[in-house]
Amino acid sequence: MPTSKISPYDVIIIGAGVNGCCSAYTLRQGGMRVALVDQEGIAAGGSGAAGAFISPKISKAGELKEIIHQAQAEALDFYTSFFPKYTLVRPLLHIANSSKEGEKVESFKRETDLKHSHLPHKIETMLSDEA
Repeated sequence: MPTSKISPYDVIIIGAGVNGCCSAYTLRQGGMRVALVDQEGIAAGGSGAAGAFISPKISKAGELKEIIHQAQAEALDFYTSFFPKYTLVRPLLHIANSSKEGEKVESFKRETDLKHSHLPHKIETMLSDEA
């Protein structure tokens, strides 16, 4: 007769990339017993290949933009709170490549609560049309 074994974990997460690690951390903070399993190790695949960028979605207002903005704010808060020595907060330079894209940028500037400024003249003079 087979015996049933009770797992010592509430959740088992397969994959220790950025998403798996964040999920494991969040669930553990919520009091769950979590096992994080990866055949190669933490951030051994795509998550460890390059630095991550958290930047706002430059678009006109809408439900998707608001969801992305909230996710971006939560991610930035998470990384600056728990990994401050590995998190750099730097300005983002967005150059519109068309008049339609320029309209999106101007709409974004009017509607966002993120700090923004005009490009300094010294930098602007260094840019070409292809920049």
